[in-house]
Amino acid sequence: TEIKIEYFWEKGKRVERRIYQTPVGQLWQEIEKDSSGVGSEHIKKHYITDIEDYKIMSYIVENTEFASNKSVISSTLEDLGEGGVLLGRLDRSPYQKCLIELAGPEQFLVDLYTNPDEVEMLLEIMGEKLTNALTLSLDTTADVFWQPDNVTVDMTPPSAFEKYCLPFYQKQSEIVKQTGKPYFLHIDGKFRQLVESIKISGISGIESVSSPEIGGDLEFHEAQTLLQEMVMIPNFPSNLALSKEDIIMAYVNNLKEQTKNNSFMLQVSEDIPAHSWKYLLPILTKALYNV
Repeated sequence: TEIKIEYFWEKGKRVERRIYQTPVGQLWQEIEKDSSGVGSEHIKKHYITDIEDYKIMSYIVENTEFASNKSVISSTLEDLGEGGVLLGRLDRSPYQKCLIELAGPEQFLVDLYTNPDEVEMLLEIMGEKLTNALTLSLDTTADVFWQPDNVTVDMTPPSAFEKYCLPFYQKQSEIVKQTGKPYFLHIDGKFRQLVESIKISGISGIESVSSPEIGGDLEFHEAQTLLQEMVMIPNFPSNLALSKEDIIMAYVNNLKEQTKNNSFMLQVSEDIPAHSWKYLLPILTKALYNV
């Protein structure tokens, strides 16, 4: 398999084209980021655009080999020093990976329900590879195992979550238990209808809990009540990043008042407006520490 990366500019944005040329066919993806370099990447074109592409992606995944990134972890630990928590970033679960990165929702969901055999073959191969990768990383010096799955019930309804995501999380969590470290899931959307499945998933907690102000379907206190055994970390809404200080303070204080125990952590996991950090972070620090 040959891998090529090409770059070009389109409407003031740099586009990166990633190409996989394999014995069974070619797949390519285009991603873009604005010229400021701030914010997440945007996928312009997904790898999978046709039902036949699942066979090619299955070949790529099946022939993927893993290499140690301990040197990267050591460098990151040096940068963090005593003041940070190092996340052991796992790849997305197979369903969410296809939904978000490999095919996109329009392609993936239609294919899953009209041609499930080809799609489920890829999901199975991906699951085996990801389990292998997790097993190889059990001796990591990272503090937390983290699954950045970006789940929302709009795209991952209860039936799909129970069939494709829940068994994967349960299998992963059993492996993670060997380390004694927590296993966190990134859920930044609606999950009220997924609560009962999440309870038996084996995960330690949920981060990026989104309030109704940014599309969630649970207030923070509701999420804590429904999932009492789990650590819950709310997400600060990016649309409030440039609000007046009293509005930001009131929002954070309201979250703190909803907290069911003495521990509270706030997360800024969304892309906030460029160059707003210097304004926002001192206000969040003031609100969190009552200074």
